[in-house]
Amino acid sequence: MSLGLRVEDRLDGHINYSVWKERMQSIFEEAEVWDIMVHTAQNPVVVPTDVTQLAEYKKKNNKGKRLILDGIKDHCIPHVRGKSNAHEMWTALSNLYQSTNENRKMVLKEKLKNIKMGNDSAVGYLTKITNVRDELAAIGEAIPSTELVRIAVNGLPRSWLNFADGVCARETLPTWERFWDDCI
Repeated sequence: MSLGLRVEDRLDGHINYSVWKERMQSIFEEAEVWDIMVHTAQNPVVVPTDVTQLAEYKKKNNKGKRLILDGIKDHCIPHVRGKSNAHEMWTALSNLYQSTNENRKMVLKEKLKNIKMGNDSAVGYLTKITNVRDELAAIGEAIPSTELVRIAVNGLPRSWLNFADGVCARETLPTWERFWDDCI
């Protein structure tokens, strides 16, 4: 069983960080290196001094570094280059792509409102909206289900006008999941 990611699942930046992070954590756990990846003030990085333990740590560290490098696209490599251990690489990527600042929230909200269906299929269009919603959720910004429906209706092309009118004519807007089902 391979512990690596498919090319399309590799880290591509803010676009897929939250999903990538979940996949990687699972891979790290399966490879038995998760314990060296995350450290806190209560659980600091401690490089063993015992020869046997140090050899095991180095083996885990090298495996963790390789998994990270195999899990990111080439343009992300400069952000981890020069880091001495897997934990530093993981932390650098987290600090870079898991930002929770207001500017990031504003950019993602604007991106969400500007998504249009265009030539996409209904599934492709709704997936784009869902992905941005998930990115916002990853930085602590929840978008209400009905707001997602409003955004999706506003991004529909003229050919979907009758459908949009039907959705808006309801006494209450459907949930995101119901809207998704209705579209497909």
